[in-house]
Amino acid sequence: AVEAGTDVPVAAVAATNALITNRQVDALVNNAQTETDLTNQLKAKAAAASIPVVDVTETLPAGTTDYVGWIGKEVDALSKALVKQ
Repeated sequence: AVEAGTDVPVAAVAATNALITNRQVDALVNNAQTETDLTNQLKAKAAAASIPVVDVTETLPAGTTDYVGWIGKEVDALSKALVKQ
């Protein structure tokens, strides 16, 4: 919805909130390049529930030229978040 420039459906927001509140997820993966008030609220809710938040990006961050290194760091961050559970 964010990429399409539309609002996220209310039912999807409610379902996501419930997953976090009920600790039915081991980590929240956040696209740091498309943050909105809603995604920031979800990140805060996850942090309050002690659910790790893993920021990822869709495209190479500024100054990064090593694709494999960039993706490797994102995979490592998710792996570390999941191991802590």
